[in-house]
Amino acid sequence: MDRISSSAHKIDETLPLLENGDGAPKASFRRPRHSRATSAVSITSINVPKARDPDTIVAIACAVIFVLSGSGGFFTIPMTRILEDRFCREYYDSISSSPGPIDEELCKVDVVQSRLAYLFALNSFVGALLGCFVAMPWGLVADRLGRRPVFVLGLIGMTLETIWQIAVGWFGDALPIRLYCLGPLAIIIGGGNAVLNGTMCSLMSDVLPEADRAIGFMRVHIASMLGNLCSPMISSVMMPRVGPWPLLWLSVVLGTLPAAGILFVPETLTTKAAATEDHGDLRPDLQFSARLSRSLVELRDSLSMLKNLSVILLLFGSITLTPVILCTLQFLSQYVSKRYHVKLAYTGYVQGAYGGAHILFILFIIPYASKLVLRSNSPKWIRMANEQQRDLAFLKGSFVAVVLGTFVMSVSPSLPVFVCGLFVLALGSGAGSYIPSTLAFYIDKEHRTRMFSLVGIVQVMGSLYAEPMLAGLFTLGMRIGGIWIGLPYLGVAVLCGVAFLLLRFVRLPRECDRGNSEYHRTASDEIVP
Repeated sequence: MDRISSSAHKIDETLPLLENGDGAPKASFRRPRHSRATSAVSITSINVPKARDPDTIVAIACAVIFVLSGSGGFFTIPMTRILEDRFCREYYDSISSSPGPIDEELCKVDVVQSRLAYLFALNSFVGALLGCFVAMPWGLVADRLGRRPVFVLGLIGMTLETIWQIAVGWFGDALPIRLYCLGPLAIIIGGGNAVLNGTMCSLMSDVLPEADRAIGFMRVHIASMLGNLCSPMISSVMMPRVGPWPLLWLSVVLGTLPAAGILFVPETLTTKAAATEDHGDLRPDLQFSARLSRSLVELRDSLSMLKNLSVILLLFGSITLTPVILCTLQFLSQYVSKRYHVKLAYTGYVQGAYGGAHILFILFIIPYASKLVLRSNSPKWIRMANEQQRDLAFLKGSFVAVVLGTFVMSVSPSLPVFVCGLFVLALGSGAGSYIPSTLAFYIDKEHRTRMFSLVGIVQVMGSLYAEPMLAGLFTLGMRIGGIWIGLPYLGVAVLCGVAFLLLRFVRLPRECDRGNSEYHRTASDEIVP
């Protein structure tokens, strides 16, 4: 969800004059007129039929996440080109006074690409820093008031962020380009992508039995990746013909549609009578004091989950996946365009190839392997005792694939070899799904939103270093030249290699019965290799 994703991966550009190589007419960059949208009031209180079957709820969740992620995909390439063009014009205006259009190839100079990468890094850093402060409070609200209202508020905040960043590109003459980085301030409303991920993970954990949870997470994850990786491919088809602006406003529309889809999902939060508010007879100031005190206690209890070493190691694995996600989204477009001299408008096809491999592995190969290793008649050397051992083993295997894939991408001399590295990376597609599934073994049902919000915070914290790390290594690689331009992907490979070594020390819980109201279990004596 990434929109991690997506979120978390917003982009910008300034009117480039793109033209088809076959002489097709130039896309119009004139800003279309837009009608005013009506505001939604108490959308979660609207009475519509609710799905009850877990498979139906998962299907709705997949549709919601697909549309939401797709909105980010339609945003990425157009805004990247707009920002690149603005930096390009600023650069050439400083060294030449000759007016006129600037060919996109001239914008691939190191100075422009470095400025572009650092702008994205600053935007990601601002969003991550703010997300660290707002995600946990909104997770507490979701555990008390419900998943759906908080999910809708998160959509509102992220939509406002998108609109602001479009405005910076739209009013290029009036708004300095660095104001683009103020967009993440909007996630104060709803908590942003971390809370969206947390509420969705909680919803999935609430409705799915343990044996099906990992596959359910994978289906939602693949829906997210489908949106993130297929929509850029569609953008590559449309952008040379219609220009960037229609795609940007399409991303806004798609970003608001999930608010309607969530209406068909029942509220899965169930609270005990003892946990309900019983301060109705108190004065308003005392009610506020009681709620604040209880929230602080809940926050302290949430942080107490970190006493378990296995939880800490799993969270570290989660934080290392942030640069993996980022280097397959916006950064991939910029990197491929720079290194292999491909127009930004066509880099979506590369992302589409990765998306196809991603779908193949998650929808077919991984589910088949998940069932195969649990069969009693399977060969002993691949047979797993239970779902817990399976999920942890598959998590480690996913990290191995990530390390190998990113290493191949870092040293690839040509685009076809780079795409082969993407296919190897796709073998690690399940890592993002197996981490929350494994963490769920340690947490009771009533506190999952807090744990998954904590996962979201950790992932957001990953954005504090991930985008700056990629930008810094990219700039350093361009300075050194040659094969070292692949330094960002080499850095990701090393980081994930360290995470894999640490994951070998994760201990599975002795009991996986979450009927006990414990945040974490006593670890077994056996270290799972």
